[in-house]
Amino acid sequence: MTTAWRAVLAPNPSPLTGRGTNTWILAAGGEAVVVDPGPDDAAHLAAVAAAAREAGRVRAVLLTHHHLDHSAGAPALSRALEAPLLGRRHPEGPALDRQLADGEALPLGAETLVAVATPGHAADHLCFHWPAREALLTGDLIAGEGYIVIDPPEGDMALYLGSLRRAAALRPAVLLPGHGPETPDAAARVEAYLEHRLAREARVLAAVGKGGGGLDDLLPLAYEDTPEALWPLARRSLLAHLEKLVGDGAVATSGAGQEARYRLA
Repeated sequence: MTTAWRAVLAPNPSPLTGRGTNTWILAAGGEAVVVDPGPDDAAHLAAVAAAAREAGRVRAVLLTHHHLDHSAGAPALSRALEAPLLGRRHPEGPALDRQLADGEALPLGAETLVAVATPGHAADHLCFHWPAREALLTGDLIAGEGYIVIDPPEGDMALYLGSLRRAAALRPAVLLPGHGPETPDAAARVEAYLEHRLAREARVLAAVGKGGGGLDDLLPLAYEDTPEALWPLARRSLLAHLEKLVGDGAVATSGAGQEARYRLA
């Protein structure tokens, strides 16, 4: 590796993963770590293992969260590289060799990575801050293109917004996302994400103010600027926004689950 990091793109493109999952290899001082091995695809994992060995002695395989497009290949890669698998435990995730604490520093050569708890997209979500390189590995907190779906019941919009603000406070110069390209103007990208979510929240609140209703009533009002082909995904984030607004006391609800109806409080 001629730079401190390299992405190996997994062959799993989809509407949710974009061009695919980025498996990041970070290197410093003759040591390396792998972040998010991606799907359990033999050719992809072989390419990652080869690149990781080339980068240095592999200290660990790290997970940002348990979703399969990030974690399915992790146990096999951990075994192949004889490196411990580290992250946050989740009932649907792979078995870890050790759970990382929020704020825990991980050595990489003479430098450190810092595990940063950033729930909202998933309860176990971590980012990895690399202060010496002013880099933040964002997993599914922030994508390099497009926006992240927040999908209840585990997806939590209030927690997600708090995690975006925590990422902004780290003041990274570059974002290394789980999906999409490396983003050099990190501050602008984080701010754009916050503005996007707050603007969408305002649209959702305005839609409820027009008479309220269920998800299918509110979706075309709150997401009229979104292509209808993406509405099934948008519907999930709409529910997350509504749950946050109910928690804030701005919106009241009757009924439960997918049959709930919403009105201004």
